[in-house]
Amino acid sequence: MLAFCGLATQKLVHYPFGFMAVAGVFLFTLGRLSQPHAVKFLLPFLFTLVWLPMCLATINAVAMKHSLSTTLEYLHFLPAAYFIMYACSRPGVYFWLEKWFLWLIIFIIFDALFQFFSGYNLLGYPYLGDHKAAGDAVLTGFFYPKERLALILSVLFPIVFHYIKGARLKIFPYVILLPSYFFVILMTFKRSAWIMLATGVAYLLIFFVLKRGVLKSLLSIRVMFILLFTVSAVVLSSSILSDRLSKNLGFFSGDLEQVDVASNYRVSLWKTGYMMFKDRPLLGLGPRGFRHVYEEYSEADNFWIQDGRRGQTHPHSNIVEVFVETGVVGFLGYLLLYGYFIFRFFSEEFFTSSLAWSLTVLIVWCPLNTHLAFYGSYWSSFAWMLVAISLASSQFRVRD
Repeated sequence: MLAFCGLATQKLVHYPFGFMAVAGVFLFTLGRLSQPHAVKFLLPFLFTLVWLPMCLATINAVAMKHSLSTTLEYLHFLPAAYFIMYACSRPGVYFWLEKWFLWLIIFIIFDALFQFFSGYNLLGYPYLGDHKAAGDAVLTGFFYPKERLALILSVLFPIVFHYIKGARLKIFPYVILLPSYFFVILMTFKRSAWIMLATGVAYLLIFFVLKRGVLKSLLSIRVMFILLFTVSAVVLSSSILSDRLSKNLGFFSGDLEQVDVASNYRVSLWKTGYMMFKDRPLLGLGPRGFRHVYEEYSEADNFWIQDGRRGQTHPHSNIVEVFVETGVVGFLGYLLLYGYFIFRFFSEEFFTSSLAWSLTVLIVWCPLNTHLAFYGSYWSSFAWMLVAISLASSQFRVRD
C-alpha cells in the first residue's frame, strides 16, 4: 500500500519497492512462498519474457550505460513481486488489501472532485498547475504536478467495477461513485487515459456477452449507459472538453499531418521509431535507447527537434517502444505475456476479484497505450505490483 501511495510522487514508490525486493530475496532463500506449484514458477517465467529480451538488447545497445542500468534495475521487480505474492498468500491479507485499494481509490476520486470545485485538493495542491495555461487546466489531485491521476484511475477501474457488481446498496455505486469516477477521468483531459478506460470497458462488454449473452449482460450495459450519460453531460457543459474532442476528430481525417496534430505529434515519434526499428529489427537499440539516437534518425522537419528540442525520451506507444528497444524478440515476449492474461481473463465463467486484477494487467500493458514508458521504472513498478496481486488472487477464485 505504501508503494501504491508512492505513485503519487516521482520517486517515493521506489523505497517500499526496494524493501519488498530485499524481503522477497530473503523469503525466496527460505522457500516460504506457499503458492501452488504452477503459480510459483509462473511469475519467473512471465518476468523472463520481458527481462531476457532486455538483456539481449543491452549487449549491443546504442547507449550501453543507460540500457545496462535499466536492465539491472528492472531485475528487482521479480523479488518484489514474489514478496507481494507471499503477503497475499493468506486470505486475510488479500481481503484487507482489496479493501484498502478500494477505499483509497474512492478517497482519490473525491479528493479530485474537491480540487475541481474548490481549486485545491486536501493537501493544498492547486487545480491550475503553474506550467499550464488557464484554458488548458487539468485535474491532478494527489499527483500534482504530474498528470497521472487519470492514468492510475483508468487502470484500476476493474477494482471499482467489481465492488459495484457486488454492492448491495445501489444508490452510492451507480448514482454517486461511478459518474464521479468517469467525470474525474474526463476532466483530466488525458486522451491516453480515455483509451485505457475504453479498453477496460470493452474487455468487460466482450466478457459478459460471451459468458452470459447480450440479454443477460445488463450490468455491463448499465455501466455503459452511465459512461455515455456522463460523457454527454460533461461535453455539453465543458467547452474545453468539447474543443479537445473536436480536435481528436483529426484522427479520422485521412490526412497524416492532421492525425499528427490530433495525436499531439505522436505520429512524428512513431515515424522516427520505425526508422530505428528498420535499422535493428531483431534485438533493438537497447532499453531506453530511443532518446539517445532520436536526432540521428528523425527528419529535418520533425516536430520534436524544432525550436531547440532534442526529441522525446520514449515513443509514447507500447508497441513502438518494445519493437524499437528490444526488437522482434522483445515483441514476441510481450505478446506471450499479454496473451497469457487474455487467456486467463476469458477462461473463467464468472467475474471474480481475481479476474478484476487480471483485467488491470490487460489495461496497464495494453498495446494501444500511448503514455508513460513501457520500460520506465515508474510504470513498471505499478505494472508488476498488479501482476503479483493478480497471480496471488488465483487461489481465492470464488463465484460472486
